[in-house]
Amino acid sequence: MGDKPRKPMPISERAKQFSPFAAVAGLEKALEETEKAMLKTERRELSEDEAEKINKILLKLEKGDRVKAEYYYDGEYVTAEGKITLFDKINRVIGIEDDKIALEEIYRLSEVKDIIK
Repeated sequence: MGDKPRKPMPISERAKQFSPFAAVAGLEKALEETEKAMLKTERRELSEDEAEKINKILLKLEKGDRVKAEYYYDGEYVTAEGKITLFDKINRVIGIEDDKIALEEIYRLSEVKDIIK
């Protein structure tokens, strides 16, 4: 009894056997969103002393100065360091390199001095 030779499987069908199996459509994306939400940090309140320190630094800053800022963005604290590219006192926004930061989101701020060798 000889076996009949099989027809070769079409390439389009062969690729399907190697694709990942998703039992529930959208499950992976939902899990990623849940994980991101769990990792979010609540915004910390500034003490009056910390707020005053930030305000004093802001008063003497100018476009082109180098600073380092820690600020709250989308549930986490992010750090930006570099030259001030935008300083809009009316709209209360500061630009550090490519980052635009609302002044009320700043948690820490310090000037960065250039070291000349």
